[in-house]
Amino acid sequence: MNRAQVIASLLLTCLMTLTACAAPSAPSPAPAKSDAKPAASSGPDAEWDKIVEAGKQEGKVLIYGALLGGPEGSAITEEFRKQTGITVDFVAGAGSPLYSRIREELKGGGSADLFEGSQPWPSIIQKDGYFLSSKDKPLPALRNELSAFPVDPRMMAEGGEYVISRFPSNVGHVIVNTKLLQPSEYPKSWKDIATEPRFTGKVGWVNPKSTGDVAYKWVQWGYNANAFSLEDVWSIYGKQSPLMLAVPMDVGGALGRGEASVGATTGTIENLLEAGAPIKVILFPDVPVVEGVAGMGLVKDAPHPNAALVFMNWVLSQPGQQAITSIAKIRSMRKDVPSGSPPSVTPEVAGGGQRGPTYLMTGAQAELAGDLHAAGVFQTLPDGISQADFLKNVNTYLADWETKHGGPQKQQIKLEPW
Repeated sequence: MNRAQVIASLLLTCLMTLTACAAPSAPSPAPAKSDAKPAASSGPDAEWDKIVEAGKQEGKVLIYGALLGGPEGSAITEEFRKQTGITVDFVAGAGSPLYSRIREELKGGGSADLFEGSQPWPSIIQKDGYFLSSKDKPLPALRNELSAFPVDPRMMAEGGEYVISRFPSNVGHVIVNTKLLQPSEYPKSWKDIATEPRFTGKVGWVNPKSTGDVAYKWVQWGYNANAFSLEDVWSIYGKQSPLMLAVPMDVGGALGRGEASVGATTGTIENLLEAGAPIKVILFPDVPVVEGVAGMGLVKDAPHPNAALVFMNWVLSQPGQQAITSIAKIRSMRKDVPSGSPPSVTPEVAGGGQRGPTYLMTGAQAELAGDLHAAGVFQTLPDGISQADFLKNVNTYLADWETKHGGPQKQQIKLEPW
C-alpha cells in the first residue's frame, strides 16, 4: 500500500469512528436466557425463600384438626397444592381424640406436622409442650401484612407456639330449631334453658366426658361474660335430660333434624343453613358476645416442618384466606378479604332486644378451660354429682388455679362486632 492509500485508509477509519459516536446508540440485544438463579438476597425474604424451597422438596404436609373437614377441606387442599406444589394429607376430627393421638404418636418419635382446631385444644397442646414455636420464623403474612388482621394472630400464645387460624363463623349464644320454637318462645338466657320445663329433654349439648367444650363454654360465657352460672351448667345436666352428643360439630345436625329445640353454638352450620335446615343463631339480649378462636401450631418432631410453615403462612395470607373463605363459606381472618359466611348465619337477638358488647376470649381463659377439662371437674356432670359438690369442686379448683396464675384472669378485650 503506497503513501496515498495509507492516508486514505486512515481518513476513512476516522470518519467511520466519528459517525458511530455521533449516531444514536442502537438498543443492546437482550441477554440470552439462562437457567442460572440470581444471586441470593439476604434478610428475611431470603430465609423465607429457603423455607419455601425446602417445603417443596418435602412435598407434603400432614394436618390434624377441623379446618379441612368435609368436601370443602379437600377443595381447600387442592387450591393450596395448585398455588404451592405441596400436597396435603389430613385427619379431620374433634380436638380431644386428635390431641390424644398426637400425644401417643409422639411417644414413638413422630406425628402430624400441624394441628388446627378450636380452643381449648391449642392451649392444651401448647401447655403440654407438643408445639414448636414459630415466633422466629419469617412468615411473610405476619411480617409484612400484620395491619390486615383485626388482632395479631400471635396474641394467644406469647411464645409463638400457635397462631389464630379462624374466627367463629357464627357468633351467637345458642342455636334454635325454628320449626319447634316460635320467636316468642326463644330463650333469652341460659337460665331459661337450664330451668324452664319446656326445654326438658330438648337441649342439644355435648358429653363432657368426650370433649372439653362444656368447660370452654362456661369460661367463655360464665367466667368472661358473667352470664352463664355454674348452677345453670349443673342444671342442664342434672335436671334437663339433655341430648348428649360426642363433639360440638354434631349439635347443628341434631338441631336440624329436630332431635332438640335448642343447643350450644357450633361453627359447622353454614352448609346446613344453605341446605335449608330449620335452624337459627340466637343472641341473648344485652349479654356480651365472647368470641373464641381456633389455633394452628407446628407439632413437635414434625416430619415436614418447612411444608407445614408454608401452609401456615398460606392460611394467613390474602390468597389463602380468599380460597378458604370462598370454599368453606366462613368468616375471613383478614380485613382485606370479604367474609364468605352466608347472610343466614347473622344472629337474631331474642325478643328484639339489644346486642351486648363483643369481647375476645384471651389465651389465659382458654388455658383455664383446658385445665378445667383436664382436671375432670366437668366430666362428673353426667354421673349425677350433686349441685353442691359440683360447685365446691369447680370453685376450689378455680381458686387454686387463679392463685398459681397471678389472680383472676377475667380480662375483656373489646372487638368490633361482626
